[in-house]
Amino acid sequence: MKSAFITGTSKGLGKSIALHLLSKNWQVFGLSRKDNDIRHERYMHIRCDVSSYDDVQACFESIKTTRIDLLINNSAIFEYNSFENTNMSKIDSMIDINLKGPIYVTRCALPLMRENGRIIFINSVAGLEELENQSIYCATKHGLTGFAGVLSKELQKRKIKVTSIHPGVS
Repeated sequence: MKSAFITGTSKGLGKSIALHLLSKNWQVFGLSRKDNDIRHERYMHIRCDVSSYDDVQACFESIKTTRIDLLINNSAIFEYNSFENTNMSKIDSMIDINLKGPIYVTRCALPLMRENGRIIFINSVAGLEELENQSIYCATKHGLTGFAGVLSKELQKRKIKVTSIHPGVS
């Protein structure tokens, strides 16, 4: 049975992806700061703050015998605000969750990743463009784009594919 590890499964896209993979007979490990309502024999929810390396490390320690076929870095926060009106707390949170979080999760997941595995970063069009009133969000997503691109090259020898998806607002 294939296994997936998905961040941000308490709602939205992360939850939808988890439910889809469960319907395809995957074992799914969901990670988020909040509980969720997914109840399934092949689903394990782990409460964790991806902005804390210690939390992320403890999370992966709890599943250390599992081999991961698919890692989906989905957790993110967003604020539409001019740079001048963005407070330092929000800047720190966005950088910690949107950029450092996926880096921490990927770092801890790699020892458990199977050869021929896949890492997907749910990024944003903000990782490719410069969008007004989204300076910090764009900075985190541009950083994530660069990280994913270099990681893809570094993991070729392990045959782990890395993809960064850049959806826009619909």
